[in-house]
Amino acid sequence: MAHLVAGRVGAIGVFVSFMARVFNDDIDYYVSAEEVERIERAHQQRVKNSDPYKPSAEVEGREGKQRYVEVKA
Repeated sequence: MAHLVAGRVGAIGVFVSFMARVFNDDIDYYVSAEEVERIERAHQQRVKNSDPYKPSAEVEGREGKQRYVEVKA
């Protein structure tokens, strides 16, 4: 009998959570154009100043240690 009560309580919880999510109108997130431009400029500067041949990972495999290089264009 207890498992039936637990099942019903769980189903009611799922329904209430679903309804709360359906009627939540505060889900938007806006980023200003100035913020996007600032982020993009900072990213481009990091890419420009980085070493394109610096190993990005070192993994030990059957052939011993191998270095993987992520080439940045």
